[in-house]
Amino acid sequence: MLPKIMILSDIHGGYYNLDRALAYYEKEKFERLFVLGDLFGYSFDETDDEILKRLREVQNSVIVRGNCDGWLDCEDIRELVIDGKRITLTHGHRYTLMSLLRTDADIICVGHSHIPVIREYAGKLIINPGSVARSRSGPESFATIEDGFVRIRSLDYDVLEEWKI
Repeated sequence: MLPKIMILSDIHGGYYNLDRALAYYEKEKFERLFVLGDLFGYSFDETDDEILKRLREVQNSVIVRGNCDGWLDCEDIRELVIDGKRITLTHGHRYTLMSLLRTDADIICVGHSHIPVIREYAGKLIINPGSVARSRSGPESFATIEDGFVRIRSLDYDVLEEWKI
């Protein structure tokens, strides 16, 4: 079974919202953190350094670069194997979903759209956690993988969507 994983995307300089999500991460003792890019706003903000510092303090975190993270020193895509599951992490602005579906990933995590989604397609589980800030559909959100379920949660930690894996 996969460890407890939190998936964040599209923080866009929203340090307060990031802090709320990470408070849940710490309280519930998650083991891994995946950050799917767009950590920063659309222009430089004094919170940018604080956001990066806060994320890098989290043990076992993986960060990929989004389209608003030009200067960030990390990759655009990461492929991991955890407990036998092949997991691809990317923001979603450079690689199309169709191209990602051609990979051997079991789980594909993308952000960019600011719209939360959990769907199975072509034998692959697609997870978009929505956005920590600047949601385009409903409340700001993040995703978790825990106890055999993928869940989209609001920043109040309410379950908005759930999918058994």
